[in-house]
Amino acid sequence: MAPNHTEDTHTHDFGASILVLDGEISVTMEDGVVTCRAGDTFALDANMPHAEQIGDEGVRFLVGRK
Repeated sequence: MAPNHTEDTHTHDFGASILVLDGEISVTMEDGVVTCRAGDTFALDANMPHAEQIGDEGVRFLVGRK
């Protein structure tokens, strides 16, 4: 994703596991903000509201749907 890109609060009808390959992404969920960099992983449950903020260098990540 492009540097400094933002995604407003949204949901997906599937759960997801994410592995960050490079760059940085911050994900805002109801219980706080998680910032992930290369090598970090995080998971989202289906229908979990979240917003995304991409870092200054952009981000590349792999997503596995659950």
